[in-house]
Amino acid sequence: MDREFKRNVVHLIFGTVVAVSVLIFSSTALLSTGIIIIAGLVIAKLCEKHEVFIFSYLLKQMERENALIPGQGVLSFFIGAFISLLFFPVHIVFYSILILAFLDSFSTVFGKAFGRIRIYKRKTVIGTASGFLSAFLLMILLTNVKAAFFSSLAASLVELFSPFDDNVVLPPVVSLVLYLLL
Repeated sequence: MDREFKRNVVHLIFGTVVAVSVLIFSSTALLSTGIIIIAGLVIAKLCEKHEVFIFSYLLKQMERENALIPGQGVLSFFIGAFISLLFFPVHIVFYSILILAFLDSFSTVFGKAFGRIRIYKRKTVIGTASGFLSAFLLMILLTNVKAAFFSSLAASLVELFSPFDDNVVLPPVVSLVLYLLL
């Protein structure tokens, strides 16, 4: 199985688990997310110089080669969730994390497998459309057509054009759009 495909399956499952956890443990979500970020930074620092039990193995299996620090993808995911939790209600953050998990995973998998026409940098029409469609269909089930469309559109634009890690930028942007629409 292709490494990038495995990464995205894990991203989808992990993102869904994080989103549901934020919803279930809403009263402690902000604190828990903050603790996870701090612990993750400590583990990342340790992994730079030492083998750290299961963490080093997982990083070797899942981390992209261009990561600036060990665990960058996971840390940026939690940072995006943390920023959203600071400003928006938990149910909105739940939706934005789900959108991140689905859109990011589907756009990468389908873009790499079938994408031929590039839109911007390494992003393809098929990847962007697949990500949008996955987020839109998911959000139709959870919200309404207007919120589903505009949150998926905002997420797709962030995924496409963000100059910074989309895991950090996408949840707050999508949370803002959903906050205004719901």
